Amino acid sequence: LGADTAVADDDLDAQTQLSTEELAYQEGQAHLERSLKEVSGSILVKEELLQQLTKGHAQLQVLKASYTDKIRELEHQVKEVERERDRVLEDLSKQTHGEDNKVKTRKEFETKLKALEVELRGYRQRDRDQARLVRLKQQNEQRMQSLQADLLRMKQTKVQLQKKMKEEADRFREYQQKRTKELAQLKRAEQKNQQQIQKLT
Repeated sequence: LGADTAVADDDLDAQTQLSTEELAYQEGQAHLERSLKEVSGSILVKEELLQQLTKGHAQLQVLKASYTDKIRELEHQVKEVERERDRVLEDLSKQTHGEDNKVKTRKEFETKLKALEVELRGYRQRDRDQARLVRLKQQNEQRMQSLQADLLRMKQTKVQLQKKMKEEADRFREYQQKRTKELAQLKRAEQKNQQQIQKLT
């Protein structure tokens, strides 16, 4: 009877230990899953921010180039209009009559030049704004490098967490298989003891 009780106690202890290990495993996995979820969320946020900064950088380059081209084009147009004005007024000055025509022509050219100069000033202001953005871009580039470094570190952490979760799952599965085998052995021993007791009675 003493041997039978000892086998039963061992069986209970094995079951209790298995339940304790399973609870510890589940708590550990839950903690790892929370950490993995947090890291994955941070990666997503930083990837979106990096994408926005990269997109802004590309747009800045395109705008800067377009403003520079437009300024050159307007400066060329101003020079062309000034040359045309000087040529036309010189031709008119050779005429003995038509003073009113000269005044009218001069005003027309002045109006045209003023419109071009207003447009030119607008683009030069945009170009200055772009110069400020270029300075910001340089700061953004440093921020982008920092983000890229953070992303690399977080992705490495994510891989490590996934690896640890797998290792813990494998370890617990092996432990579970071992304890299940031990329980089966204990039950067989208990059945054998029961049979021996029955023979003795």
